[in-house]
Amino acid sequence: MNFRIMIKITGILMVFFSSSFLGVYSNFKRKNRIRELKNFINAFEILKSEMNFSLNLLSDISKKIYKKNKKNNNTEKFFYYFSENLDTKEFNSANEAWIDALSRIKNKSYLDEEDFDAINNFSNALKTFDKDLKIKTLELINFNLNNKIVYLEKDFLCQKKLFNQLGVLFGLLIIIIFL
Repeated sequence: MNFRIMIKITGILMVFFSSSFLGVYSNFKRKNRIRELKNFINAFEILKSEMNFSLNLLSDISKKIYKKNKKNNNTEKFFYYFSENLDTKEFNSANEAWIDALSRIKNKSYLDEEDFDAINNFSNALKTFDKDLKIKTLELINFNLNNKIVYLEKDFLCQKKLFNQLGVLFGLLIIIIFL
């Protein structure tokens, strides 16, 4: 077989598999975004109940959330960073500690900017001493995140095959163009 033909076939296979991988990776990112949102909802429920029924400090509650799960996901990392920020007294307020913890997981997370904005809304409630306002804010954030999850799951189920097949079709299109 001619060396030139073998290089073409190798290039064709690389293009096909890489474009197919992009379709699968897109679904992987969307699925992990939903999973991370669910993890944040669970953590906020724990935070809300701890704030409501215990007299623990916010740093202790954050440590409890981190130690309870320890699945090494971004939600637990966030609460670890938040409790670490509160304990180091490096920040003037819990609001600043919350924002810093969010910024530390931003690049490693599958969440969108819109999701981070929703989670960051709690930082405004941290500026006050009103426990009821903090709890109501957590309830509102959970409600919004639940609605977003319902929409994303419905969207994911409808478009799961589409993204996989688009990756394959895009690879075939590039191959046809190059031939």
